[in-house]
Amino acid sequence: DLAAWLRQRVPAAADAAGLALRVLGAVVSNAFTVTDEEGRPLALALYPGAAAYNHSCMPRAAMVFKGGSELEVRTMREVQAGEEVTIAYMDLGPPRHQRRQQLCEQYRFDCACERCGGYFPAAGSSPAGARRPRPGGTDSSDEVRWLGHAVRGGAGAADDVLQEICCDRSGCGGLAQPGAAPAASHALSPGTLAQQAPSAGDAAAAGFAVFVCQRCEKPCPGRHLEAMARAARLAELAYAGGGSRGYEAFAREAVAPLRRGTGELHAARAQAEVAAMRLAVEEGRWREAEEHATSGLRLLCLGRPQPSPETTVHLLHLLKLRGFLGKLQDFESIRGAAYELLEITHGVHHPLREQLREIAG
Repeated sequence: DLAAWLRQRVPAAADAAGLALRVLGAVVSNAFTVTDEEGRPLALALYPGAAAYNHSCMPRAAMVFKGGSELEVRTMREVQAGEEVTIAYMDLGPPRHQRRQQLCEQYRFDCACERCGGYFPAAGSSPAGARRPRPGGTDSSDEVRWLGHAVRGGAGAADDVLQEICCDRSGCGGLAQPGAAPAASHALSPGTLAQQAPSAGDAAAAGFAVFVCQRCEKPCPGRHLEAMARAARLAELAYAGGGSRGYEAFAREAVAPLRRGTGELHAARAQAEVAAMRLAVEEGRWREAEEHATSGLRLLCLGRPQPSPETTVHLLHLLKLRGFLGKLQDFESIRGAAYELLEITHGVHHPLREQLREIAG
């Protein structure tokens, strides 16, 4: 390791190396990403007070930045006397096994919060109307309903729903979830699954071997799982790029296969749509950006368990695009819902409130 290498070559640097490694460990485990008002990353910083909060995938609070590096911790839902105030150390969109894996790798603990350890909500449940949009797309009444769900909060989509992929058998049209193989001849080994399936960790841990279609009850072929896993990984990289054009370009490659091959609330679709929106804005493709923003809003509102600053910022982007494009149907109703959501996630004095006020409708 680094410390041993330095002791060998520069004995006098041993103490300094030990200190440097301790500082590096503290930063990796406790630092927060400082962002601008719209969530774009700027730097890493240590906030000893905020670092004392524990994690939950159903957190009662969230962190927002305002005025540069000023950090504010705000409650996202009602806190009863004696309840612990928790925050989220990561994005809450992915299914349980992905959240737990990231928390274990970066923070060295196994999450047993009410959403992970308690397997909450029940498998297969999802917000009302979340599984399939009406033919012909969405309208503003749908969006007001989505925003109502985001403001009220709730369980969010179940892990099975966040992992659904479309059955690739001609004429079936069903959705596949992690499940026990109906026949041994169709089963994939856990090792193969771990390389191919977006939900490999969770499926293997639960003793599942394949993704099984809920309609035709047949397992999805490994090549289909592999294709969806690759698209999901590209979406994850694009979303995590945080404004980097190089990373966001992955979204263009991921959006189409994820739209064709995954369920309506698949976790990777939200990441791909948000990243694709950012890329389209950067390139001045406003109508395409608005399309991605609309799809992303639905996924953020219905897939997440409660109000979040990320959803608020995304909604502001959508309103700006629609104001610019002159798409004003029910604009004031949607902007009114945005005010309500902004008050929860950022407060009445945050600079984003002034941005919302200035959006022309």
